[in-house]
Amino acid sequence: MCGGSSTAATRAAEQSENERQAAIQRSVDAINGIYNDPARQQQIADYQASTLALLQSNLDRQKGDADRSARFAMARTGLAGGSADVDTNKKIAEQYLLGQANATRQAQGAAASLAAQDQQSRQNLIALAQSGVDATTSAQQAGESLKVNLANAKGQALTGAVDNTFGSFADLYKASIEQAARKDAKKAGAGAGLYDTWGAFGPGGGYWTLNAGGG
Repeated sequence: MCGGSSTAATRAAEQSENERQAAIQRSVDAINGIYNDPARQQQIADYQASTLALLQSNLDRQKGDADRSARFAMARTGLAGGSADVDTNKKIAEQYLLGQANATRQAQGAAASLAAQDQQSRQNLIALAQSGVDATTSAQQAGESLKVNLANAKGQALTGAVDNTFGSFADLYKASIEQAARKDAKKAGAGAGLYDTWGAFGPGGGYWTLNAGGG
């Protein structure tokens, strides 16, 4: 009789364990079903596209500011249409292309970061499922986790990658005003010959010199 009771207890324990493992698997399947939904992949793709659009808009705004600063600077110093004008516009165009490449990389990185966060939260929820969280609760938690991950990603400051694309041109207009004042001072006999040129530091630490006498 004792042997029979032991066998029954063993069978009951095995059945209980099998049921527990089956419940865990249902929870894991529910979690994976939420995370593997093609709709989530589309959300990540849409997030990447909207991030790129935001960065591109910011880049375009900066280029507009740089173009205006350069145009006013060239006009004020009498260098419009000259070699310095052409060189400056070329440098702005080069920086714009670099900014576009950076924006694309930043958008791709943002999407990859969101996908990685999804995978981390998936693993966390699977660990909870293995501790006994039921399938229904697991599915609900997975859905909420995806919402939180996306909201957090959208809340991040994503414009930083292109904020300083045209930083080297920011003081171009100011410098042209200062040069004009120096030219006026020179004409008045104050400091003649001291301020024939000025340097505007360009991207990457280089610089080009604008001659007060022409392009």
